[in-house]
Amino acid sequence: MAKSRTLEQFADDMRKEGSAKGLPARLRKLMGALALQAEGYAKVNASRKFTSRTGNLVGSIAGSTLAESEGIGLSLRAGGRTKYGARVAYAGIHEFGGVIKGRPLLRIPLDAAKTAGGKDRFASPLRETAGDLFALREVGGKLLLFRTDEEDGPPWYILKHSVKMPARPYLRPALTKVRKKMPTDLRKLVSTSIAGGV
Repeated sequence: MAKSRTLEQFADDMRKEGSAKGLPARLRKLMGALALQAEGYAKVNASRKFTSRTGNLVGSIAGSTLAESEGIGLSLRAGGRTKYGARVAYAGIHEFGGVIKGRPLLRIPLDAAKTAGGKDRFASPLRETAGDLFALREVGGKLLLFRTDEEDGPPWYILKHSVKMPARPYLRPALTKVRKKMPTDLRKLVSTSIAGGV
């Protein structure tokens, strides 16, 4: 509610003063308020779209104003360092989509390998935690890992060279929502960007 009043106050100030005096300071203040609002929307978007054990993606989202030399505007970023120092390498792939390549292969958990909460039971490399617990078999052209102690059990993992991830934007919709709240004349002047680790 307070953020919407800021836009109205800005428009009122412009009408009352009818001059450019103090305009840069008022614009910087408004851009700061809008950047915080966009950050909040992006964090809500990410919280709703992605299941997270750590909250690192949400914690890495930050809004800021553009430097004066860059013009009037605001920026959203994600994927940089969180307040706990973690870097969120997957921030960009969620926003824009793309291909994730294995080194040499990706291990994707199937139902048998997931906990009731949908998490991989062996989140760390199998060589560290599972030793000789899994055997590799090719079934129908697919590389699958089966438990060695379950001869007729279901496959636990599928191995792939790469996986194509669809885009699931959370930053761009937040910027769009904030832009729609701006007066039309201001919207034409303000630039928005996505930066940082994304």
